[in-house]
Order: sequence, then C-alpha cells, then structure tokens
Amino acid sequence: MVDVSAPAPPPATRFEIRLRLEPRDYMQLIRAVRCGPAERIIAWLAVLGICGIGAVAALAGLELLGGRLPVASRWDWGPVAAIAGALVGLLVYKVALLDRYVDSMFRGQPIGMGESTIVADVTGVNATVAGIVTHVPWNSVQDVIVAGEHVFVMFGRLMGLIVPCRAFANDGEAQRFIEFARQMARRPA
Repeated sequence: MVDVSAPAPPPATRFEIRLRLEPRDYMQLIRAVRCGPAERIIAWLAVLGICGIGAVAALAGLELLGGRLPVASRWDWGPVAAIAGALVGLLVYKVALLDRYVDSMFRGQPIGMGESTIVADVTGVNATVAGIVTHVPWNSVQDVIVAGEHVFVMFGRLMGLIVPCRAFANDGEAQRFIEFARQMARRPA
C-alpha cells in the first residue's frame, strides 16, 4: 500500500547517465526527426529503385523463359513477374542492403559509438563522448522528443543528444529525466 501522506521525493536537479550508443540509436533519431516532403521523396527513391530493378530483372527472366510457362486463358505472366520481382527486390533491400548500409555508416566512427556520459543539470546538458565534451545550455535546446525507447534532446533540427531509456535504472528515473529536460528547455532565456 502506498503511503499518500509521505512527502514526494524532491525533483532531481542533476542526472548523470552512462551509456553506449549503437547504430540503432542513431536510426531512431533519424526516424524521430520530422522530414519535409522533398526529404521523404528522396528517402523512398532508393526503395522504389530497388523494387524497379527487381521487376525489370523478373521481366527479363520471363523473356528468357519464352513460352515455357503454362498458358491459361486470360492470364498474363508479365504483371505477376513484375510484382514478384519488385517484392523480391524489396526483401533484398530490407534484409541484406539496409543493415549493411547502416553498419557501414558507423564503421570507424568512435565519436558516436563509444562509452558516453551525459550530465544534465540546471545549467544545461554536457555530453562526453570519446573524450570530447559538448556543453549545450538549456536555452539552446529546441525540443525534447520522446520516441519509443529513446529521448532526444534536440539543439538543431538534425542534431541532438541521444539518450536511450535503457541507460536509466528504471522507468521512473527515465520519466523524471524527461520531465526535468522538458521543464528546463522551456525556461525563458
């Protein structure tokens, strides 16, 4: 039973978070950023291109088969081959290419992938990554985004500090950090 007469714990004014970032953390940041229409179109061009390549390859394979496929009345194998090829292309993209692409983006990048320490207090947020210290005062924080299992302290549209919720001891501590960060980011300068 919860004792409602007991005083609530004082709000935290300092958080020290030790973490190790992984490529999936950066991918979550990319997903959390609001993209404009042109950026969305460009992002989808790769998927459409791979699907198109798969469709063309399947149609070329259909031509090589010539008339060896069974002939059914009112049945055209062209659209079936194109759709199947596009789906195979999409599968190859999702399973084989995308993960390798993400891994290659972060290979050899010690700045973002090593042990990190984030200290948030009333003066701002300090991040120490690979021996490099970054200080962001609260009046430079544009937004605090909570997306899934991550908190992003954004100081630019595409730049921010990534804080995975797994870095906290429990959900309560993560929630206190989120409330603190949001309160401090809204403070007038």
